Amino acid sequence: MFTPMWWELLFKLILRPLGIFSFWLSRDSVDKLLNFFTFLELEIVLAIFKFAFWFPTKVETYAIFTLLVILAIFLYFFLSFVISATAFWAEEIWATRCFLG
Repeated sequence: MFTPMWWELLFKLILRPLGIFSFWLSRDSVDKLLNFFTFLELEIVLAIFKFAFWFPTKVETYAIFTLLVILAIFLYFFLSFVISATAFWAEEIWATRCFLG
C-alpha cells in the first residue's frame, strides 16, 4: 500500500483553503500573545526594582477583567477588519489603519 511522505502531508495541509476570518483572528491573537510576553518582561523589571503592587482580593474582579480583555480583543479585531474591508472603496486608508494597527 502507498504511504504518503511527510512533504505530501505538508502540501496537503498548506494547500487546504483557509477561512479568511479565522486566519486573521488567529493572526491577531498571536500578536496579542506576543504583547503578553512584553508585559512579562515589564513584570520582571518591576520585580527587580521591587515596586509594591496591591491586587484585588475578590475573585469576581478577575473574572470580569478576563471577560473584558477577551471582549476588547474581539472589538479590536472587528474594528481593524472593518477598516481593512473599506480599503476597496476609500483612498488613503493607510492613515486610518496606521492608528489602529
